[in-house]
Amino acid sequence: MVDPATACVVAADIGGTFTDLVVSFADGTLITHKVLSTPDDYSRAIARGMERLLASAGVPAERTREVCHGTTLGTNAVLERRGAATGLITTKGFRDVLEIRRIRFPEPYNVQWEKPEPLVPRELRMEVTERIASDGGVVTPPDAAEAAAAIRALVAAGVQSIAVALINAYANPAHEEWLAAQVAALAPGCSVTVSSRLLPEMGEYERTSTAVANAYLAPIMERYLGTLRRRLDDVGSHAPLFVAQSNGGLFLHTFAVRKPFLSIESGPAAGCVAARQLARDCGYGQLIAVDMGGTTTKASFVADGELAWASEMEIGAPLSVASRLQKGGGYAIRCPIIDLAEVGAGGGSIAWVDRAGLLHVGPHSAGAMPGPACYGQGGAEATLTDANVVLGYINPHALAGGTFAIDPDKAHAAVARLAERLDKSVEETAYGIHVIANSNMMAAIRAVSTQRGKDIRHVDMLAFGGSGPVQAVGLAASLSMRRVIVPPFPGLFSCFGLLIADVEHHLMRGFVSPLDALDRPDTLAALNAALADMEAEVRDELRAAGYDAEVLVERAACLKLEERSGEVLLPLPPGRLGPAELDDLRQRFLVEYGHVYRHVPAGALPEVLNVRVVGRVRRAADPGRAFRAARPQPGPSVGTERGVYFGPQVGHVVARVHPRDDLRAAPLAGPLIIEEADSSTIVQPGWQARLDAWGNIVVER
Repeated sequence: MVDPATACVVAADIGGTFTDLVVSFADGTLITHKVLSTPDDYSRAIARGMERLLASAGVPAERTREVCHGTTLGTNAVLERRGAATGLITTKGFRDVLEIRRIRFPEPYNVQWEKPEPLVPRELRMEVTERIASDGGVVTPPDAAEAAAAIRALVAAGVQSIAVALINAYANPAHEEWLAAQVAALAPGCSVTVSSRLLPEMGEYERTSTAVANAYLAPIMERYLGTLRRRLDDVGSHAPLFVAQSNGGLFLHTFAVRKPFLSIESGPAAGCVAARQLARDCGYGQLIAVDMGGTTTKASFVADGELAWASEMEIGAPLSVASRLQKGGGYAIRCPIIDLAEVGAGGGSIAWVDRAGLLHVGPHSAGAMPGPACYGQGGAEATLTDANVVLGYINPHALAGGTFAIDPDKAHAAVARLAERLDKSVEETAYGIHVIANSNMMAAIRAVSTQRGKDIRHVDMLAFGGSGPVQAVGLAASLSMRRVIVPPFPGLFSCFGLLIADVEHHLMRGFVSPLDALDRPDTLAALNAALADMEAEVRDELRAAGYDAEVLVERAACLKLEERSGEVLLPLPPGRLGPAELDDLRQRFLVEYGHVYRHVPAGALPEVLNVRVVGRVRRAADPGRAFRAARPQPGPSVGTERGVYFGPQVGHVVARVHPRDDLRAAPLAGPLIIEEADSSTIVQPGWQARLDAWGNIVVER
């Protein structure tokens, strides 16, 4: 039991199959819980799980200081096309920006490739006569009658949300703001998203796509977070509710409701933050963090304790990726984001046979309901989890520390139905599912490594998520990687990222100007005034969140070469900028541009696109404390043996089931299974496992 007067922080991470909870108390105690997600209302699993955890510790809910939440709700809504019915109002002549996109294809030699359907169908994209010039001047005022007709048509079509994205609104938002007021008057029940409030920068497709994605998610995020807030209040916790952003920081749920596009990769980002902290604490130089849950696999690269960053991501493609070069496969979202890649491969991924008799795994998932066949909740289709039960990789009787019973006979029957169609044995079919799932995961790993010019043979894999350690060693062997690291509580690892993430508020403002023109006193004064206003706004936002402590403010400018694409984000020094700071900015830009794009054209002039300000509050004075406090619990079958199948080259072998602590004395050679309450690590023949000084499992050839 914990002292009832002890304050605590709750971290809750929703996955496609399980909802993970970790409670961290002020005295360093950690308690954990893993429960099936509730897809009809994800907030129910969080509130119930939190209530049970705190009751088990004897701590009243009002002692909760913060609730930090990571969710894949936004990503899944886009992938599964379950967002709100959305309309778009745009400038006359720009109705098809979402169709034209970038005129780029991610697979230029694949004649069968089809771009995803826009989130807003053409009949819900309305044009209004108006025009703002690129310098912000009004060329044509908006036509009030057209605007009213467009809004009424969208309301009659049943839209719940409207995005307003006009050409050149980044230079002058007056027409967008006028249209937003008209929507509020004529369609008071509709949510409205104004592109210039989200992304005041050039690029009509990127700005329109981001505004549409935000509008598509706003009603469902508002309902979900509003319900979660009420449920937390009902159980007695009135603590601030924070949501993870795609950049790894946290912000208040009220801000997430207004700008849900910033949290579209909320769940994966928390895992990346935890991976970065582990790399720093344990001294691992280069890591590929692989997070495999019930629905998706996410990969990111950590080098020298730092994550890679991007200013844009495309979601909705078979491979969602943040990249400077690979574009055109999904829906563009412009926001600060951790450079990660995501594929539809998880424990719940459904195995199926196409008309040609070929076996596939995913991207569709059984989710939490009905879940894999072995869960006994009505699922009949074979999933990766069912295959791993058949292979002996997963405890054939229970998951989640023995609290969730599974049925091995139903897993065997589901895989057997596929085996009959393939004319293979059940074990061969299960192993095929396992291998194909690994092949799908490789796409995400390569997207953040070899496709960035990195040699992964000398990089370690950090495997977490409920399914990650099960697949990791076989995956590493296929990629010729040398080492796999499994942290304590791998199935709950993303929650540790939520416990240590900073609270952040990001602002961006368009400021298009040749860099040389900033030397003019009036232009330089306008730039300094814009930065000062943005700094004041981020401080006010963080103060409203209850943080009166010192706010760390960082400033940056996004630059490119005139008449060329290819952007570079560079930090700006604190205080007022003068000629010396501008000259330094110019020199740093030319160096960084040449480093990123390998060539700086002679005579090309730098141009500022926008300026950005980040306000940050450190939540954890000692971020590594949460990891040091982790005390993993063994699984229910430790000390036993069971048969496992490692494919036709190895065949059936008997593997001992060990707890993590058995690895302290000396390395143990595979085959063996390290079973814990939240996951299992499968050590293949030819590999051995040990514990490092920080309690991580290290599996090496």
